[in-house]
Amino acid sequence: MYEKSYYNQNETVDLTRSFSALMRNVYLWMTLGLVMTALTAMYVAGNANILTAIASNRALMWLLFGGEIGLVIWLSARIRQMSFLQAGLLFALYAILNGVTMSF
Repeated sequence: MYEKSYYNQNETVDLTRSFSALMRNVYLWMTLGLVMTALTAMYVAGNANILTAIASNRALMWLLFGGEIGLVIWLSARIRQMSFLQAGLLFALYAILNGVTMSF
């Protein structure tokens, strides 16, 4: 990879190191999201009562799918105005909701 530096008012930033740290954080968040999704899907798939309640109720199923898509649209539109904590919690909610919808 290129070894470039960027000069910014008495401060030199190593772009390679900055990009590497950014990508490490992105992959960490994605891994945590996948783990939450997988654990939620395993729990729901293993619990016959929850699975039956979702599968037998069309309105609930559509609400889950619509909620998932709506949450993605809402997050995409407002991500720049959110605090780090709020964005993280909504990402966790999305991962869990995705696990519920993917469980069957």
